[in-house]
Amino acid sequence: MQLFSKKAFDFKGQAAIFKDLRALVLCGLFMALYVAISTFNIRITPTLEIRFGSIILAISGFYGGPLMGAVVGAGGDLLSYLAGGSASGPLFPGFTFSYALMGFLCGMVLYGQKITALRGFLASMVEFLISVFITTYWLVLMYSNGQNYFERLITRLPKCISLLVVDTILIFVIVRAFQEAFTRAHLMPDASRNIA
Repeated sequence: MQLFSKKAFDFKGQAAIFKDLRALVLCGLFMALYVAISTFNIRITPTLEIRFGSIILAISGFYGGPLMGAVVGAGGDLLSYLAGGSASGPLFPGFTFSYALMGFLCGMVLYGQKITALRGFLASMVEFLISVFITTYWLVLMYSNGQNYFERLITRLPKCISLLVVDTILIFVIVRAFQEAFTRAHLMPDASRNIA
């Protein structure tokens, strides 16, 4: 199995997708969906939260590639803050970077590929690794509360591991449904139309 398709590295072709009005509208819709789904985050403590936005990042990365995934990740995070204000948590550039990176890497894994359970797992692993290692670092910077990086990582690990299974199933089922719907409606951009 090839981890990344050649199309995932065609950044010039992905940038050209943004010239297509239909793809631009879908990119905006993905951001709006990200904002809507972000309102359903489950906050356990001020620093521990279950989020479902990675599903939208996976869909946008699948549809438009790593560049669209990154745009939706960064734009969705900023719009979520603007829509929710302080209720959505503080605006922190590190989180915006994390979501952009998550969208980019989901695009690398999913763009130009047939969605399988293994692909769903790989996209979930992207979110898992970013959440465990990078987001934990941002949280330590923002809320040290006497905990160091490794203590905070240990407290976040059970949540991240349990979400890995849930995210794998959700990404596989939902992105595959979008793949079939986009293909039937002829909404796939030319760069990703012939999925292996």
